[in-house]
Order: sequence, then structure tokens, then C-alpha cells
Amino acid sequence: MSTIPVGTDLKTLNITLQKARTWDREVIGNNFAEEESNQITMEELFNGKRVAVVGMPAPFTGTCTNAHFPAYKVLQDDFLKSVDELVIYTVSDPYAHYSWAEKMGNDFNKITFLADPECEFAKEFGLDQDLKFASLGKRSSRFSMFVDDGIVKVFNLVDLVNEGTAAEDAENLLKLVEGDQKLMDPVMGAHVVLGKVEGLWC
Repeated sequence: MSTIPVGTDLKTLNITLQKARTWDREVIGNNFAEEESNQITMEELFNGKRVAVVGMPAPFTGTCTNAHFPAYKVLQDDFLKSVDELVIYTVSDPYAHYSWAEKMGNDFNKITFLADPECEFAKEFGLDQDLKFASLGKRSSRFSMFVDDGIVKVFNLVDLVNEGTAAEDAENLLKLVEGDQKLMDPVMGAHVVLGKVEGLWC
């Protein structure tokens, strides 16, 4: 199974994601992917920020809806003490992604929903998978990661369907993010570089 190696600089990727949004029935052009207000580049997403990104296969699916997102929703305030942004990523159109977030009672001021309609980000790292057996087509693997100024500090692959593992992912990532926060040098503002810890760093 592919991963995003620790140390990868995501700011260098020429990939844009789509902001979750409703369909504008009045001005069709406002729905276009090329509209600057609808998209976000890797530079914009990660530059100078600490970001937790959670990848889920698809909106409105079982494990994503019943276990993975709810666990992050419960811990969102704890995450935002240590990161600047908490992002839910799926391979989806931005309209279904928005409707799903709204259906689950998401607070968009706390959790950002970003869609990847063409599966570009997942394909870049071999995280795409064919879920046609579930009538879902090409989707992303389930994962979570912590990114500091574009540099991947933590990357975890999460079981695709196991709800218990998906629910535990939020707490596991939070512990690593909080640990990294505590390791910041209060004078220099630099991070201590850790080696691989078996079972935590992938």
C-alpha cells in the first residue's frame, strides 16, 4: 500500500482542490472549477500553517459517516489548539461533499471540507483505489496526516472499512500533533526532528 513519505513537501505540488460548496443556480459560471474562489492550491493550503488532513473515500458512506468523521468532530476543538486548520478530504464533487458535511452538522468555521473531483492528489501518491465493487469508482484510501508548513510530519494509513480503527484514528493523530506542539522550541520556534516510532509513524 502506498503512503506519503514523512518529509515530503506538499507545497511543491501543482494540484488544486475544490472547496466544498453549494450549486449556484443563479450564475452558472460561479460553479466552474477554474474560479479562483472555488479552488485552493497546495501553497495556499499549507504555506506557513500547521494542518491536519483526514482522507476519506467518499461522502455519505458508512464508515466515513458513522465512525471516521464523528471522531474528528468530537475532537475538533482539541485539534484547533495545536493546528491552524483541520481538513476533511475526499475524492468527490464539491457539492456532494458540502451536502454531506451539512448533513452531519459540520461547523465550517472549525473543519474545512475539500474535494478532489479528478482524484489528482490521491493518484499523485498511489493512494487512489478502485471501489467499483461498491459502485463508487475511483476513490481515495483512508488516511490521516499532519503537515507543518507543507512538510509531512506524520502519515497514517487507516483501514478502509473497520469502524473501530477509523474511530480511533482521530485520537491517535491528535496525540502525535499535541506531542509535536510540545516539542517546539519556545525560543527558536523550531521543531525537534524525531526518528521513526514503530506503530505511530508510517
